[in-house]
Amino acid sequence: MPGADNVWLVQEGEETVLLEREGASGFVWKSEFSLTSSPYKLLVDWNGVEQEITDPYQFHKVMPSANSLESVSSLYHEMGAQLVSFEHGGKTYNGTRFIVFAPNASAASIVGDFNQWDGRRHPMQRLDYGLWGCLFRILTPGKGTNLN
Repeated sequence: MPGADNVWLVQEGEETVLLEREGASGFVWKSEFSLTSSPYKLLVDWNGVEQEITDPYQFHKVMPSANSLESVSSLYHEMGAQLVSFEHGGKTYNGTRFIVFAPNASAASIVGDFNQWDGRRHPMQRLDYGLWGCLFRILTPGKGTNLN
């Protein structure tokens, strides 16, 4: 979280936990408890202004499988910005999934009004076959968003 002073992990029904700073802009969860099965949010302190955000990297299962990327017609349904519904922690969520083809890229990011156009805040995950992906639970239609 570049620019953040502190970051807390917020889970429904659990105590809020301050994440440990690692490096200039990293915050890490150092616990044996797995976060893969239950949804969580992050409470970020941006120089005295708090913002609660959903961590887009907790939704690993919404990325396309290798089988769904085998033909041009199936790629059409997976690439770009796609509205998706998915289950996580026993609840159903909606979001916008971004998948781009950039086989020679060393990094890719989603930037927009929601992260002050800072490409360091939401780097995309490198997937297979030169694809990069990320999912956001809430993006407002019509608001500025770009892929870098």
